[in-house]
Amino acid sequence: MVGAICASLQAGSARQSAAGLRMAPLPAAVQRSALVRAAANPFAGTYCGYLGGLFGSITISGRGSVSGSFSYWSLYYRESLSFSGRVTAAGAMSLKVTRSITVLDRGRGTWTERFSATLTVALDDGGSLVGTSGWKAPFALSPCQ
Repeated sequence: MVGAICASLQAGSARQSAAGLRMAPLPAAVQRSALVRAAANPFAGTYCGYLGGLFGSITISGRGSVSGSFSYWSLYYRESLSFSGRVTAAGAMSLKVTRSITVLDRGRGTWTERFSATLTVALDDGGSLVGTSGWKAPFALSPCQ
């Protein structure tokens, strides 16, 4: 029965199912969009390394969603950087960033700032994610093993 319904939808004719429901054909654009998957983002993957002295990772989905965190700990303070955002196939990355510093020594306290960042990224010959502009300094993060 399912095959017959699919065939009627592909043929573009309206039919009545065994349950008595009238089924109209889907528009061609809807049929195409259901069959065509979004092209994977060329940056998709997880990259690890140092970003301004903080170690961590960044994950980019096949649809271009970005998330990650980097951190550093010492006897005296802890610093962390977490972010989320998007990256286009052309390498334009926009992030919402939260940076926190916690002082563990005398005068304990936490300082937090939130900001937006716009970067340009690329992949080098070795497959590393390279930040070419928009961050404090250029960076290269290797694919995580």
